[in-house]
Parts: sequence; structure tokens; C-alpha cells
Amino acid sequence: MTIETIEAPLLSESEVRRKVFSKEARPSKESFARIRREMGVPHVKIGRKVFYQELPVREFFLNYRET
Repeated sequence: MTIETIEAPLLSESEVRRKVFSKEARPSKESFARIRREMGVPHVKIGRKVFYQELPVREFFLNYRET
């Protein structure tokens, strides 16, 4: 197993949900996790928390909202 260095700042799952989705359209934690798995969004799990790099996440979820 190799460890890669991550250059971009990491965002928590709740931060990503707030930044990408409006309050009215924000999915639940369970729905967000399902979307993440279906789309193969790159993420890092540290313990029970999930973190994302900001730029790839915006691209993935903006594409999801358009479909």
C-alpha cells in the first residue's frame, strides 16, 4: 500500500454538501454517500470521517446536478 501526498486542502463531507448543493436541494448524508459511491468520487477516509479534495468534487457534483 502506498501513501500519496495530497496538495489541495481537504473538505469534510458536510462542507462539500453545503458548498455544492443549495439548502433546499441538499441530499441527506446517506444519499450523498450513495451518490459518491455511484459516481466514484475520489475521497479519503480517516477513521469514520470522509474528506474530499475541493476541485475534483466540484466537477463531479456539478455534472451530477446537470443530469
